[in-house]
Amino acid sequence: KGNPAAPILDSQIAALEKEIATPAGAVNVGKVVAHSGKTNTTVTTRVPDRRTGIAFIDHAVDKWRHNPGLMAYKLQSNSYKFSWLLIPLSVPFVWLLFAWHRRFGPYDHAVFVTYSLSFMTLLYVALVLLGGIGVGTGMLMLLGTVVPLVHIYKQLKGAYGLSRFSAAWRTLALSVLIWVILFLFVDLLLVLGAVD
Repeated sequence: KGNPAAPILDSQIAALEKEIATPAGAVNVGKVVAHSGKTNTTVTTRVPDRRTGIAFIDHAVDKWRHNPGLMAYKLQSNSYKFSWLLIPLSVPFVWLLFAWHRRFGPYDHAVFVTYSLSFMTLLYVALVLLGGIGVGTGMLMLLGTVVPLVHIYKQLKGAYGLSRFSAAWRTLALSVLIWVILFLFVDLLLVLGAVD
């Protein structure tokens, strides 16, 4: 005889479709699936397409929306091609930690940053290799957290001739600043990926 709930479900779906009728300039953002026995009815939800009014940003957002796979590939390939940008991005933040020490100049900070980034690169290559031979995720995360902190502390203490306390507080400060640097780096990669 059929499913007695089907007419009710059909009317609910029709009402939902009317409610989410697409205004001009709207885009798909998700799907709502209604189940009626063995039959699935899919209704695409839509919301107004929000624009910033800034042509460059709107163009970049459109590119990410229309081809996220390509943009993710660009982000990945640009991350190693432009990894050298981490050096000029990092130097001003390291300089902030020594702004009142006139004996340390930009060259000293550039050498410190280059050496530190080289060590971190080798460390994360080693972690990937360890993961490939079966070392557990917990151990890899522990090593990926503790080893960089110890390295930064020892490098600050040795390179700048700091006391234990001075090296410790600068290590903590630099650990926070590293997230700012990474955020700026990813932003630059997103911009580079959006540019044709």
